[in-house]
Amino acid sequence: MEELKSQKVADQQEILELLTAIARGETISATLRGIGEGAQTIDEDLPPTTAERINRLSWELYLALDVRHIFSIS
Repeated sequence: MEELKSQKVADQQEILELLTAIARGETISATLRGIGEGAQTIDEDLPPTTAERINRLSWELYLALDVRHIFSIS
């Protein structure tokens, strides 16, 4: 059971590797693209935009640092 718990929680190295990949734009993203007459298609395997990278990094850091208690968020 203890081993299962440890597999579910990312260690520091995994978190740093993920944050680095996000910061470098090495992750992939999916974006909706209009194809005319109100229709859309999903473009996959695109590099994330700068805004997506910043948002993702902010969220990952929030989770990694567990700052909920600072902002009184439950």
